[in-house]
Amino acid sequence: MTTWSVPSQSIKAGAEFFLQVRIAAETRLEHAEVAIETPADTFLVRGATRFALGTVMPAPVPPVSQAPNPPALGMTLVRSFAMTPFRSGSHDISVTLQTPSGKKQIVVHTVDVMP
Repeated sequence: MTTWSVPSQSIKAGAEFFLQVRIAAETRLEHAEVAIETPADTFLVRGATRFALGTVMPAPVPPVSQAPNPPALGMTLVRSFAMTPFRSGSHDISVTLQTPSGKKQIVVHTVDVMP
């Protein structure tokens, strides 16, 4: 699981940005969900803070490419969270991918917010 911000730079207090989460499963994940946690006094999240993903399957092995073409990339799942920071500073957002069977991965994404 990886995370990134859009825009990636110049996030300003009071201006909306998107936190994007990319999931490339290595094993089958049954009833998976992805969620974010932020301090309520730091960010406003527009919309859901949790997405039910259902069953996430590993990407099939891409075919071997022929030169000079680059290798094909496997499929991934991307979800976005619309967020507005209330104040400037460096703030952490916790992103969790979990299943009812107990599989869990946590990524902490740090956002530097300008005034």
